[in-house]
Amino acid sequence: MKDILIIGLVGLLWELVPSDGGELITIVLFAFMVVTAIARTPRTRDIVVICGVGLLWETILADSRNGITIVLFGLPPFRLLLDRLATRQSTTTGASRWIALSSVNPRRLRQGLLDGFVGLGRRIKTREFVFEFVATIGMLGLGIGVAVYLTRGLGVSRDIIGYGVLSYALGAVGFKGLLYAGLVVPVLHKHLSPVWLATSQGFISALSELGAAALFFLLVIPKLSLPELIGFGAAAGMVEALVVPLMSIGGINILSGTPVEKNAAVQWQEMGATPFAVMVFPIVERGLTLLLHTSSRALVYASMVLGNVVPALLAVSVFATVDGVAYYALLEKWKVLSFAVAIRYYALVALGAGILTLVFWGLHTSL
Repeated sequence: MKDILIIGLVGLLWELVPSDGGELITIVLFAFMVVTAIARTPRTRDIVVICGVGLLWETILADSRNGITIVLFGLPPFRLLLDRLATRQSTTTGASRWIALSSVNPRRLRQGLLDGFVGLGRRIKTREFVFEFVATIGMLGLGIGVAVYLTRGLGVSRDIIGYGVLSYALGAVGFKGLLYAGLVVPVLHKHLSPVWLATSQGFISALSELGAAALFFLLVIPKLSLPELIGFGAAAGMVEALVVPLMSIGGINILSGTPVEKNAAVQWQEMGATPFAVMVFPIVERGLTLLLHTSSRALVYASMVLGNVVPALLAVSVFATVDGVAYYALLEKWKVLSFAVAIRYYALVALGAGILTLVFWGLHTSL
């Protein structure tokens, strides 16, 4: 984590110097990086989400590009990739340093790269790779398509989308990540049954993400039009649709370092996976969660504008139910990729998102 801490501090200094005029979004992201490094959060997902959001902002959403910032956000994922490559060659704690220094020996590095390309070539020939590739392209296309539609179709400003992305990072990494590492894993996993543990995790997830959105509505963007509100909420789903497949490409396990990592690492065949499930289910899930992210945040905004806590309570309850059921499925090793189980879960997500959307649509004229 020392490297991550150094990169975060360098990024903060770069963004805060007067000559650069750093943006609020990149400043906060680098601050997240520093906090994550200091807290020694075990999940690589946190670093990937932070850097993924930063790269998304700098390469697509920002009005101007900053090469230094792009490099700083790109270094941590590159370091994680080196770590994964190095673990195949060595089990020492300095594995990534070993593979980096091996560049002094071109023959060893060339052989390592050649072995990697040979392995990739063999994998490309398999049916499983084709199905995973279709799912990855579908999720990336969904994320990029949403970004284009929000900016060009609805006319949502990049700043609003950026605030939505930053709100998601604050909730998922800043609040939920630290609570998971500091409360759920060391305390709740030891004292609660799977049902109560999943319930607790669901409400921690909901309160973290929707609480972060509420802070932005209160302090940063208190007045939003309907397209802007949709853009703010959809930004969270857009980030997930882009980050999840990129993590898969990099071989990064989203649950790495968590108590349910071993459960999730069960072979897909044992979880009831089929080619159809591998190809279609990830895209369906990202689309449904996009709608859930948008509608739940919209109801939180409606509660704050109307001074009525009921819509927010409904949003938190539905959000917590969806995330809680997902966590319970990991705890109990459900065959989450079998059609029978997946269709029930997606029906739950669709029902929850549909209810929240209908309730908000009935309230939006009063905003």
